[in-house]
Amino acid sequence: MKHSERLDYIDLLRVIALGGVIFFHYFFSGISRGRITSIYWIAVTFIYLVTIAPWWKFPGDGFGDYALSLTMFPTAFGGEWMDAAHWFLKRELQFYLIVIFFMAVGLGKRLPHIFPIWAITMCVWNLFNLPTYEIWYLNGYFALINGGAIIYCIREWGWNRMRVIGLLAAYVCSIETRIEHAAFLGPWRKTEYSPLIVSVLVTIFFLMM
Repeated sequence: MKHSERLDYIDLLRVIALGGVIFFHYFFSGISRGRITSIYWIAVTFIYLVTIAPWWKFPGDGFGDYALSLTMFPTAFGGEWMDAAHWFLKRELQFYLIVIFFMAVGLGKRLPHIFPIWAITMCVWNLFNLPTYEIWYLNGYFALINGGAIIYCIREWGWNRMRVIGLLAAYVCSIETRIEHAAFLGPWRKTEYSPLIVSVLVTIFFLMM
């Protein structure tokens, strides 16, 4: 395996680790306690302090970029993520928005039923390559997040037919969209991604949840 290819796979593992740790350990039990924001702020503050240290060889981002990163959505203000792996937070914040919406309209208790339907819809939409019309929630990244939400529901309330189908749909959609995305990135990064390795990484991600 080429050196650049190994680094790209390490980047993918970083994204998986970030998504897994932040979402599945802190969302359902910790968001009300402010845990997700505090962990993120500690991370970006640590990165900022290390990269401005006099002994650090590579200059880091300035204070302005650090301040934008504290919003958890720096790209919305023309900034960049202090760590490229933090881009996954954008998808998580979008996920929180739709969850808050369902709660606001009185459907919060129906979320365990909504997640499998959402996963099945995403799977069908992506497998048939239907136009997404820039709708965030049809994006393949949400198959990973939604899969975790379904697993949480299974742990809390047990298995049922809809959750099994939803989990399988999220898993299939995750693999299909990640392989497709890897094929898109390949020419741009001048490397070749193995669909088998991508599938294995996605499988590990689901098993970790």
